[in-house]
Amino acid sequence: MRENTAQMPVVEPLPLDLTGLKWWQKLTIWLTYRRQWRLVQDYEFWCPIIDDWCRIPAGFIFDFASVPKLLYSILNPTGLLLAGSVPHDFIYRHGGLWTCSNPGEDCFVRITRKRADRIFLAIGEMIGAGWAYKSAWLMLRLFGGRSYLPPTVARHQKNSIG
Repeated sequence: MRENTAQMPVVEPLPLDLTGLKWWQKLTIWLTYRRQWRLVQDYEFWCPIIDDWCRIPAGFIFDFASVPKLLYSILNPTGLLLAGSVPHDFIYRHGGLWTCSNPGEDCFVRITRKRADRIFLAIGEMIGAGWAYKSAWLMLRLFGGRSYLPPTVARHQKNSIG
């Protein structure tokens, strides 16, 4: 039996080629670019809002939390926000999550934007980083709406991870 805790996902950064760019172009990228990451293996986690185990397939590409670089020392997206950012990005892109409580019988659960933001907050509370997640959650509620894509059949096919 698995513990109802949030484990950290295994990820790798996508390469960023800066060869041939001038110094000011590199500086602009450094100041504005959000690094892209790939999930190396399936990420399974307990979701208290759904009350089930969920799975995000390996190969999913995401950018973690969209935190302005000036705030990285307080809310680093690859630090405390890591465990909640991967499911949240997946939900925002695909409109739901795969549940996996019965091996071999994955089921896609559609999730609204408001519920996705609650899942993000609940994961933060599970790992004991509620203060950081509450700050990020407030930003999600205020500014995250333009990134959320409502669920459609085409985006939540089991093999559609990109």
